[in-house]
Amino acid sequence: MSRWRGAATDSDLIGEGEVWLCAGGLRAAGDDRDFYRSFMSRVAAGGAEQFLPDEDDRRLQRVETKIARREAWARQIQLSVLVCLERAYQVGIPVPFHVPAPSPCKVESPLLHLEFDFARETVEGEELNELYLRVSSQDLSRLNLVEEAVHLVQEAVEPIVDEWRLLPGQGNDLHWSVIVSQSVINASAEAVELGELPESIAESGLRLAVRAHYAKKHSIVDATIDGEPVRGLCGMWFVPTMNPDHLDVCSVCADAYRDMDSGNEI
Repeated sequence: MSRWRGAATDSDLIGEGEVWLCAGGLRAAGDDRDFYRSFMSRVAAGGAEQFLPDEDDRRLQRVETKIARREAWARQIQLSVLVCLERAYQVGIPVPFHVPAPSPCKVESPLLHLEFDFARETVEGEELNELYLRVSSQDLSRLNLVEEAVHLVQEAVEPIVDEWRLLPGQGNDLHWSVIVSQSVINASAEAVELGELPESIAESGLRLAVRAHYAKKHSIVDATIDGEPVRGLCGMWFVPTMNPDHLDVCSVCADAYRDMDSGNEI
């Protein structure tokens, strides 16, 4: 049995519905170090107020509450994304999702609107499921939060950034497409059945620079120095940030490079 003991209070002085652990120590009956004896001695000498939460405790409480709210917001977005994926996959029609900003109060206007739509095709007996994701009505005053929400969506569906294609859109709308793996489709069905985010999705994260791209020599030199995006031979834009020698080469770039080497136009 544990000898650890604690003193907690739910006094109205610290807030409605709050319980604070104010002190803790070890039970050592008959010893001056005994938690109960030392705790009551300090209360008798200086009053109980010294053990109640002070402004530093409250500041930490606010920070921890904000972090917990942000984490819950992120997990709820990803769970909702999987639910939308499952519905779009099953019914074959676009499925909308209105994403609120994280807030302790009711949010009247969404942070952004998403729409999920699948295009399904069978190639050589294998079913390919391409997701079209539309991001619209963004809150232009909170672009960093909008970007974070989009990244959360991408993490849940396909964490390898290079797999996503950015398509032309109108105004502030963003259009993305990606091939969705069967494992993610299975995870979306699991999320609907259990009502919670599968750990395989929760523990994912965006993965950058998983393959190397070819680009025109002068372009990549300038981009490396200036930290600017450069267009690869495959048409994808990327920012060179590391030595690519250990990465697999983009197959489209490799084909384009061979065409250049043979004198063909690309």
